[in-house]
Amino acid sequence: MRDAGAYEPAVGLARYDFFQEEPATMERTTDHHQPGNESSTRGNAGSSDAAIAPEAANVSEAAIVKDSFADQVYEHVKRLILSGKLRQGERIVEDQIAKQFGLSRTPVRHAIVRLAEYGLVYVRPRSYAEVARLEIADVRQIAAVRFHLEKLIFSEFMQRATADDVSALTRIAQYAEKVLLDDDTAEYFETDSNFHLEVARRCGNPHLCQIVERFDVKTQLLRVSQRLSPRQLVPYMRQHYQLLELVQRHDEQALHRDLHRHIIHDLEQ
Repeated sequence: MRDAGAYEPAVGLARYDFFQEEPATMERTTDHHQPGNESSTRGNAGSSDAAIAPEAANVSEAAIVKDSFADQVYEHVKRLILSGKLRQGERIVEDQIAKQFGLSRTPVRHAIVRLAEYGLVYVRPRSYAEVARLEIADVRQIAAVRFHLEKLIFSEFMQRATADDVSALTRIAQYAEKVLLDDDTAEYFETDSNFHLEVARRCGNPHLCQIVERFDVKTQLLRVSQRLSPRQLVPYMRQHYQLLELVQRHDEQALHRDLHRHIIHDLEQ
């Protein structure tokens, strides 16, 4: 099953080589705009694009650049959280991040807001942001909910899974194995999440898929809270192959048993 073609991660799963440019270069937004080049980039004068004022184009371009910086900061801080370098309850210092990458605080704040909307960060009103934390009771409850969701998802997926579905998921599992063996815990958590989300997308129940997508941040927090090393995660990572084999064999009882082992870990002890 492991000879499927290479998995190409989605944008959210790609490795991030942040801020390769010098900070001074990054801060340039619209200085390179040459008014004399409008005719070559906007088409003929009669086109709808030609009616756009240069000032409006500059504003739009600046907004795109600002969003790009915020996206990069968002992914950077998210990876710090998923890798455990920023721990639950730890304060996120905006000034430090802005200074580190030669940015103003604006894109950093935008990134923090997005992380708060996602659920990985808690913003204290008129104060500061910190990494979201889970209590022991939260961890057990989230694991229980996740198990019952996955049980339903895999049961529905098993009834309709094709060879192409299994091959696509095998490629994701292989990529998860690769990055984990490279000690990239953050990338592994993202890929692990994508494996389970992809099963949900292919199970044929869009309503169930929407629930799982909204619940994903809880799953990410659960993964981080367990604080398992890459070596400790390897057995759980390889269970993905076993789950797919049970799907192909239509062994629902064994599938539910292995899902429980895969998700609950030692949380019931």
